[in-house]
Amino acid sequence: METQSDYWFTYQPILNREQQTLGLALEHRLLAEGETGPEGMARVVVDAYLNSELVELLGERKVFINVDAVFVESGMVSILPASKVVLVLSPSAALVDGIERHCLEFRAMGYEVALGSYVPTSRMQALLDFVGTVKVDVQSTPADTLVTWVETLKEKPLTLLAEKIETQEAYERCMALGFDAFQGHFFAHPKLLVGRRPDPRRANILNLLTLIDQDAADRDIEDAFKQSPDLTLHLLRLVNSAAFGLHTRIGSIREALGLFGRSRIAKWLQILLFLDGDATGASLALFGMAAKRGRMLEMLVQDVNHRASSSQQDRGFMVGMLSLVDALLGAPLETILPQIGVVEDIQQAILGKTGVLGTLLALCEALELGDFDAMVVAADKCNIPLSRVMAAQREAIVWAQAVELESSREYES
Repeated sequence: METQSDYWFTYQPILNREQQTLGLALEHRLLAEGETGPEGMARVVVDAYLNSELVELLGERKVFINVDAVFVESGMVSILPASKVVLVLSPSAALVDGIERHCLEFRAMGYEVALGSYVPTSRMQALLDFVGTVKVDVQSTPADTLVTWVETLKEKPLTLLAEKIETQEAYERCMALGFDAFQGHFFAHPKLLVGRRPDPRRANILNLLTLIDQDAADRDIEDAFKQSPDLTLHLLRLVNSAAFGLHTRIGSIREALGLFGRSRIAKWLQILLFLDGDATGASLALFGMAAKRGRMLEMLVQDVNHRASSSQQDRGFMVGMLSLVDALLGAPLETILPQIGVVEDIQQAILGKTGVLGTLLALCEALELGDFDAMVVAADKCNIPLSRVMAAQREAIVWAQAVELESSREYES
């Protein structure tokens, strides 16, 4: 299959100790047949980041970009907006002659500089006075060694960033050690809490999703919304926001049912399931991940079947969003999905990665982890050009950020 793309990219979230998103780490791979060197790296950054709405939507949050020796010496750093990026020096960049001078120049230009893949070599130790952040790969570092490194690094005024944090246990261990920031998807894999109940607002949303799945009467759905007026208000405010781009302003649940139907209401409720209730930093990060999955699957369904109906696209969105509902509610997917009446094939797509939707979900998960080889396998299986995967990911990230921004404005109002 023709890939029609000479680079691949993805983002990983970076959270602070309060689990608020402070930035995104840009991961990429340049392909052999494509443009390489600093020009190729520059084009990845421009295409994946600067040419999208993401740069505005991120606000004060920054994108962490790995830069190698060739890029550091190329003089192309100046194409990047200093207020929006953090330059992460790779091990090869740390070996550049005069790297200290480069760091001083970058900082004078307004850039934040970080040291990536830290190990306590004499070269990296000498750079600690020239950077503001140090990234440590906690997966490949023995626990005892990690303790020693952190103790040493804490002697300097540095931000310590633990990367490859994929479990709550790893996050809690690094929190206890004193790390300041955490890169990875640990918030999507929390400990499951036996007997935990969702908060009342989320319980109302789950009840509404069940009513819609059971084909309840419109009057019963409207009555359920009336029992939670704040939920109704939040839903109407959100769907009337610019992020959803509706041409008609919706004034009531009855009007929404009549104009858009139940599947659209269900889609909106899935979004609110993540955004309503305790809007903590972790839940917002989880929403960003779930919304990106949902929007990507919604779009990629059309690439698999160009005649896909809106209902089929909505099913793709549902698979993406509900694939992370266990992390939101602290209960197993095997328990939650039947309780809210999710149909069997969607359950199997989420639980067993079966069918087209299951393969597309596997594609999204591989991309999130930066496992580009697994992503290619899934894309080939669905016969989707990788250029379309990259385009869908870019649009999905921007859309998820826009909805999160609109939601945060609602909470502030």
